[in-house]
Amino acid sequence: MERSAFPVCALVRKATLLLAAFLGLSSVSLAEESGPSPLQVHRWIRQLSDDDWILQAEALHGLGKWKVEEAAPEIERLFRNGKSAWLRGRAMRAMALARGEGVAAIARSAAEDEDPVLRRAALETLDLLGVEVSAPVAEKLLADENLSVRSLAASLYARHFPDKAWPVVDGLTKPEAGPVSGDLLRALAHVGSEDALDRLETLFDGGEEGGRFRRSVVEALSVADDRAVPLLTRLTARHAPQEAAFRVGRELLGERDQAALSKALLELLDVASSAHLGNLATLAAEVCPTSELGDALARAWTVRDNLPPPIVRAGMAALGKIDASRYETFFTERLTAEDDE
Repeated sequence: MERSAFPVCALVRKATLLLAAFLGLSSVSLAEESGPSPLQVHRWIRQLSDDDWILQAEALHGLGKWKVEEAAPEIERLFRNGKSAWLRGRAMRAMALARGEGVAAIARSAAEDEDPVLRRAALETLDLLGVEVSAPVAEKLLADENLSVRSLAASLYARHFPDKAWPVVDGLTKPEAGPVSGDLLRALAHVGSEDALDRLETLFDGGEEGGRFRRSVVEALSVADDRAVPLLTRLTARHAPQEAAFRVGRELLGERDQAALSKALLELLDVASSAHLGNLATLAAEVCPTSELGDALARAWTVRDNLPPPIVRAGMAALGKIDASRYETFFTERLTAEDDE
């Protein structure tokens, strides 16, 4: 019978899938510390034989995440007989997590498959197994005919060999090369040189204001070293605090070395446009609330004339978070000025 002829059955099937997913996620979340129960493991292993790829993918995710070695034979069977290259790739990745041993040879072979989806999955799998096995394959696939495969290879290779990867990354990310993927943004961040970081900023400038691409540039900087702190600070401050890119940047900066972060914030305060001062003040108060930053914020507001009221209020709010009593005179002067207006 065709599914379209029985909408009620289709709805029941959909509800079953949703319930299965909910149960799987619930059991994982409840077992974050101790791992999945034997019942959950049994359910996942049975799902590998299901005809529904959603259930199979859910099972691969759970079994791989929890490194369930007993499931390795069933996972390998799905890899050998899976109905799509994508599903076979997920199985190969889960195999590496669950068993590890013997998977490198399988992945190296898959890296030569005619399907680019499987070649990408092979790179991801080898990356899980360590640089010794992944680097030679990634280097070879830097010349792959498929851009997606080539881009992932560049990102993985640049993580360990940034100087050697740069010529390829440079060529793939020039403005005339076309759209730049998340893999290539991460490749630039991995390289981390002045030229690579300049390229990231150029790409950011070319993205739509408030768009998804600009957020992707900020996210890519999560893999960069502390040389990228000034750039990450600048790009974060170009977003309003309610924007997703600001929240991502704030979280990433909160994990950075405080000395490098303080230096970047202080330097940016001297050159930031008035339009971005409010964002910068909020950022400084949340990721580096020191008296040195507070004093610099107060000076920046004092020497700039005719700041819009919202930016003035953002500065006052930031100083209040840093140390309200220290900046009482600043608050009084600003409030008096607003009353006079």
